[in-house]
Amino acid sequence: FSATTHQYLAALVANLPAIFFGLSIGWLSPSIPLLISPQSPLPSGPISIDEASWVSSSIYLAAIFGTVLFGWLVDRIGRKYSLYIGSIPNIIAWLLIPLANNVIYLYVSRVFCGIAAGALFVTVPLFVAEIAETSIRGILGSFLGISIAIGILLGQVIFTYISFFRAPFVVLGLCVVFFGAFLIFPETPQYLVMRNKTMAAEDALNYYRGVNHKSTGNFVAQVNQEMEQLRGTNVDTTTKTPISMEDFKSTATRRALVISTILFQGRNMCGLFPLVNFTESIFMASGSNLDNAVCTFIVSTLAVCACILCTILVDRTGRRLVLIVSCAGSALGLLGLGVFFCSQIKWE
Repeated sequence: FSATTHQYLAALVANLPAIFFGLSIGWLSPSIPLLISPQSPLPSGPISIDEASWVSSSIYLAAIFGTVLFGWLVDRIGRKYSLYIGSIPNIIAWLLIPLANNVIYLYVSRVFCGIAAGALFVTVPLFVAEIAETSIRGILGSFLGISIAIGILLGQVIFTYISFFRAPFVVLGLCVVFFGAFLIFPETPQYLVMRNKTMAAEDALNYYRGVNHKSTGNFVAQVNQEMEQLRGTNVDTTTKTPISMEDFKSTATRRALVISTILFQGRNMCGLFPLVNFTESIFMASGSNLDNAVCTFIVSTLAVCACILCTILVDRTGRRLVLIVSCAGSALGLLGLGVFFCSQIKWE
């Protein structure tokens, strides 16, 4: 075991909820055409296009509530227990699907998925950032995007080849794996220091840095120095004055706020998740000669490869270049999709 092994393992397990989120996005692509067809598995019969749209979008509305709730909760009960509690809605969501008699069950299921998604985007990046040492923080942070992409692909595959009411049990099995595997990892050292649990914080830091009886004196000294820095950071945090409008008068602060807002909104407004939800439906409308499910798998596989490639390139070429290339590629893709949709309109 290397000094970073526990960090990699903890980051991988902590990102399992990101795979669950990807599954909750990916399962709609093969499921929506089935749900709106005469062969709908729901006892109440096929759902309408409007109902399918609400099934798709309700997760994002619920995610707002989940983000606010766990943004408040994460500093009160810790990162680890917030991740646990935030994953419980996933279990409820996937249990509701086999019980579904009508579309209302699907709405409620999606709301619980949204709450879990809100918890995920608050707690996982924070947990990973606080256990990772600087040299691998970027790589571990990229696990979130890769995990979501893998989850989307798995969701499309599972719900294509396993029946609608049986597939959720595969996801529930993964949830059980997460709850069992995450038990072995301690809370983040930074949170424990914040709660004045110094001894527990030292044990946690030693665990994540791989300190053992074979560690050299220099390595132990480095870890002890990091612990002292955490204590100093905690003192600085507790003595800071509350945020005020004065903090936003700085030109640098305003510029950073504008740039970060544009980047986040660009991610949201590119239509990534709605497109993923309706990928199979889009290929059905395109009249492609390839099997619609295969086309969907190809798109999602390319997304996984792109996430991995960006992880490799981001520290070598810089964030800015990767962002520019990514935004340019997204713009070209959206332009092509827009032209296709316009060509489908029957103009009078």
